[in-house]
Amino acid sequence: MDRRQLEASNGRGYIRTPSRCELTVHQQRSRLGRRPLSAEQIKWNFQREFNKITLITNKFEGVRTEYAGNPHGPRLVRIMLVRFLEWFDQHDIDESFLIESAWDAMNELLLEREDMLALFNLILDLPSRKTVSSLEFERPLMVEAVELAAGLTLVVGNGIVLYEAYLGRDRFCYRLTNLERGILTASCLLAGCGGDS
Repeated sequence: MDRRQLEASNGRGYIRTPSRCELTVHQQRSRLGRRPLSAEQIKWNFQREFNKITLITNKFEGVRTEYAGNPHGPRLVRIMLVRFLEWFDQHDIDESFLIESAWDAMNELLLEREDMLALFNLILDLPSRKTVSSLEFERPLMVEAVELAAGLTLVVGNGIVLYEAYLGRDRFCYRLTNLERGILTASCLLAGCGGDS
């Protein structure tokens, strides 16, 4: 960019040029082409970008685990972006600075300002939120048939049932709820107590 094209402002003799981040985004958009997005897609992209949501579903455990970014992260990133743009505006504009990449400029800012380096490390060290929710799932019919066949044999079936109740899982590694474990234990105890009558 030619210095003669820049207009005088802010007492420094230069105006603020578009940030390299903005230029990079515009270049990427022009390469990809313009595809219209619905409001829901824009909202989901924004949420995914800032929260970095990850869902992990385990069918054997019957649990869905959701990891979401810390809610303070986007606010701190915006603060850092504002400080970066202020630093960019105050920097002497020469040809080497204008051709420098945004990544190198951010590294230069972090080397010059220790408070920004501390903020950057704080953003990286923020703990993420973890939410665990139970899922309702159906065991396959074959699993239920094998469980029934094993339960019909008296001694071996009771031993298997007590072992499953102790572990909290059935033979096919499906997690048993506390209610299911209680029912299994009670059925073994009732069968043992009723034999002497």
